[in-house]
Amino acid sequence: MQRHIGTKRQRKRQRDKGTKAQSRKTLPPCPSVPLSLKLSTSADSSLLLTRQTLLDIPSAMIDDVDKKVIRLIQGDLPLDPRPFAVLAEKAGISEEEFVQRVASLKKRGIIRRFGATLRHQEAGFSSNAMVAWIVPEERVEEVGKAMARFRAVTHCYQRKTTKGWPYNLYTMIHGDDREECYETAKKLAMKAGIHDYILLFSEKEFKKTSMQYF
Repeated sequence: MQRHIGTKRQRKRQRDKGTKAQSRKTLPPCPSVPLSLKLSTSADSSLLLTRQTLLDIPSAMIDDVDKKVIRLIQGDLPLDPRPFAVLAEKAGISEEEFVQRVASLKKRGIIRRFGATLRHQEAGFSSNAMVAWIVPEERVEEVGKAMARFRAVTHCYQRKTTKGWPYNLYTMIHGDDREECYETAKKLAMKAGIHDYILLFSEKEFKKTSMQYF
């Protein structure tokens, strides 16, 4: 069954129905499928510290320089061929030490995640869709990795199913218009051999901001 196929009117009804249904769903988290983000015009960064990090870690585990490093990487990265060199100069340390401190914070579990945030509209994508797939549990990892290799896919992750919502794998895709997103989803389906899916298009993009810790 291919839920994306039909007339434009049927697609519109399906999109409206899917968007309303999706807004009422709270899906429990599952592990993400690893993938490489293909970013072109965004240099935003996203930093997440572990739960209760700032309350639980002994003061001896992070010094004042560590706090400076965290303060500098929790915002946007400089648009520079060597962004960490720019930040290191602001912190008053060498680029090598700056990178080592970031790696140490990550290794010790003080930083949980340090990644990029894609601003779809600024990157030139006028149409964005979350494709929800029904994938046999034994094939989730295989299918997820296959889909994550597509250039048009920027996110790929698994979620547990809920009553009335059987979709368990999600991919975020982007295109110049909705028809391009439909074509991309079709290619993903053919590549993975999964044909039961639905497209949920973005209606509004909210502001993305990083947490401020220091």
